Amino acid sequence: WKDPNTQENGRQGQPQHGVDVYGRPDQGEDWAGVQCKGKDNYSDKSLTQKKVEDEIKKALTFKPKLSQFIVATTGVRDEKIQELARIITDEHCRKGLFSVSIWFWDDIKKRLADFPDVLEKHYPGFTSNTIGIIKDINEI
Repeated sequence: WKDPNTQENGRQGQPQHGVDVYGRPDQGEDWAGVQCKGKDNYSDKSLTQKKVEDEIKKALTFKPKLSQFIVATTGVRDEKIQELARIITDEHCRKGLFSVSIWFWDDIKKRLADFPDVLEKHYPGFTSNTIGIIKDINEI
């Protein structure tokens, strides 16, 4: 988000109103929030419609109000969940509420390759090229 003040919201055990990380994209006036949902890529577990709707409901109580809400998951991409996010975004736009995006693990890996300093910090020894190789292996 290019916001040096982006930070985690509270700590474990505290009410977070559906937001794990918040900040102001491009240091603008609007707030954005991310809810992180870890799912196992190597099983049938995935993000459900109910879970997404529950997290959105919680995020509606975040103050000040959000303009963007992202659910980031290590789960596999799911067209039905993407469609749900688009439909809810359309409804929210008509009501002056936040947009909803879902970032699946494949999306996160692609973006991570664009930030070699973050990649090196959290995954020492990996490079943008390594992420590309991993992506290719996952497609086999």
